[in-house]
Amino acid sequence: TVSIPSTLKNVIGAFRYSNKLTNFNIAPNSRFVFENGTLIDTTTMQVVFGTSTATITDNIGSIANYSFAGCIDLNSIYLPSNITYLGTDTFAGCSNLSSIVFEEGVTLIGSQCFYQCTNLVEIDLPDTLQRVETNAFGQSGIVKLVFPEATNNFGLNVCLNCASLEEVTFKNPNGVNMLETTAGERKLFNGCYKLKTINVAWAEGVVPGAETAWGAPDPNNVTINYNWTEDSE
Repeated sequence: TVSIPSTLKNVIGAFRYSNKLTNFNIAPNSRFVFENGTLIDTTTMQVVFGTSTATITDNIGSIANYSFAGCIDLNSIYLPSNITYLGTDTFAGCSNLSSIVFEEGVTLIGSQCFYQCTNLVEIDLPDTLQRVETNAFGQSGIVKLVFPEATNNFGLNVCLNCASLEEVTFKNPNGVNMLETTAGERKLFNGCYKLKTINVAWAEGVVPGAETAWGAPDPNNVTINYNWTEDSE
C-alpha cells in the first residue's frame, strides 16, 4: 500500500513497473481516487496508474504515460471510444497482455507503447489511428499487423526486433510518411527476421525510398505487394 497525501499533484510514471502495487491509502481532499483497479487524477480524469484488474470506464479522459508499464499480470484491456491516444510506455513490459480491444477513437500510439508485450501476437487497430511512434511494438510477439487507411505517420523502429512478425499491411492508398528516417538510422522493421510480406495500397514509386525505410534484415526475401486491396487476400 502506498500513501498519497492531499498535497501531491503529479504521480505520472512514479509507479511504473510496480506490478505488486494494488492499493493506495489516499488522504481526504486528494485529487486522486483509486477505483476500478486504476489510480485516477480527478482534475483531468486521467488514469495515472493501472493494475491487472483495471477497467477503463467511459468517464476517463485519457491514460497517462507509463500507466501500465511493467504490469506483468495484465492479460487483457478494453479501451472505450473516449480514449484518443496512448502515450509513451503505456503498456511496456506487460509480458502477459494478450488481448487489447479498441473502440474507434485512438488516433496515436506513442513510443514503446507495447514494447516487450511478448504475448501480444495479434491486435486489431482502430480505423481512427493516424500516427504510430518510435518502437511502438518493439520486441512484442506480433505476427501480423494491419495499419488502417487513416494511418499515415510512422516513427523509427516501429517494430524493432519483432522476432515473430511475418506480414504487414498498409491500407492508405496515398502512401505514408516515414518520420525521422534519416540516413544511417534503423528503420521500421529492423530485426524482424521472419518478415516475408509487406502489402501496400499505393502504387510503386508513390513513397520514394520506402523499400529502404522498411529496414527489413533480409530485403531480398521480402515480397512487397503494391496496389493491395481487401480483395487481394
